[in-house]
Amino acid sequence: MASLVLSNVEKKFGAQTIIEGMNLDIHSGEFMVLVGPSGCGKSTLLRMIAGLESVSGGFLSIEGRDVRHLSPKERGIAMVFQSYALYPHMTVSQNIGFALKLSGMPSGQIKTQIAEVAAILRIDDLLLKKPGQLSGGQKQRVAMGRAMVRSPKIFLFDEPLSNLDAQLRVTMRAEIAELHERLGVTMIYVTHDQVEAMTLADRIAVINKGKIEQIGAPLEVFHDPKSVFVARFIGTPPMNILEIAQHSNLQKDARGSFLGMRPEQITMKATSGSVSLGIAHLRLVEPLGSVVLQHYRLGTTNAMLVVESRSGLAAAESTELFVHPDQLYWFNQDGQRIKVK
Repeated sequence: MASLVLSNVEKKFGAQTIIEGMNLDIHSGEFMVLVGPSGCGKSTLLRMIAGLESVSGGFLSIEGRDVRHLSPKERGIAMVFQSYALYPHMTVSQNIGFALKLSGMPSGQIKTQIAEVAAILRIDDLLLKKPGQLSGGQKQRVAMGRAMVRSPKIFLFDEPLSNLDAQLRVTMRAEIAELHERLGVTMIYVTHDQVEAMTLADRIAVINKGKIEQIGAPLEVFHDPKSVFVARFIGTPPMNILEIAQHSNLQKDARGSFLGMRPEQITMKATSGSVSLGIAHLRLVEPLGSVVLQHYRLGTTNAMLVVESRSGLAAAESTELFVHPDQLYWFNQDGQRIKVK
């Protein structure tokens, strides 16, 4: 296990700044997820930690040691890529043990370590097969095995599940979480999928345009977003954000420029203490199994609400929407959270 510290880290490509003044302290044994939209800089940051990209500015240390000028091999890090990056002409066993062979480890010891890793990942029966004979999930396990066999201080995962189908992603998420629990090693995981972030992380770092918007435990970030960006990005379906200036009925109680509420908190019936959001007009209904997602046009804004399938509440062409004041989130003109006492 190892801790990792980023202090005012920057990455520039020519005149373009990709990572700007980033500070991040990852604890030993922690599962940290870097989450954000495509192009926000999260994969570039991971490659800087791995030593595959240089650091343009700032300080990067592992266990208190400056590693900016060390090669990837010298950093004690192993990386699992989105593309698996397996050698097609080698067997599973040869792929897993390739780095050990290059290091000059005796063949008997290599064989033992491959067997141990294969048992953990349940790929014992695949060792003589080649990548072309494997499914996506099996290839991902082999890629993980190739990283594990090196006994790294830190595991890096770069969107490892994005090439898998939805059902297999759920299975592999559980297996990665189980692997972390078993090994107790530091893991840094990059994804644009906030469901992966919520289910896997000890802590989440939400990244936007090369900067960290918020760091915290998954439920902390979900329930206490610090900005409109975080509020919209974390949560499925995303938080509704209304611009106060476009809703005259909300202006008398306005405490900011934007008002946010989770789709599951909006109702079509008034309850004790609830406030009206106004009359909304139905746009779309999405049955999702146990719940139904209803899309409405509310003034000049689109709004969503979640209704349980068994509730018997049918979508209406026009309906008044309500929410309780305690469930509202207020944001200023810059999109930053305003805490209301």
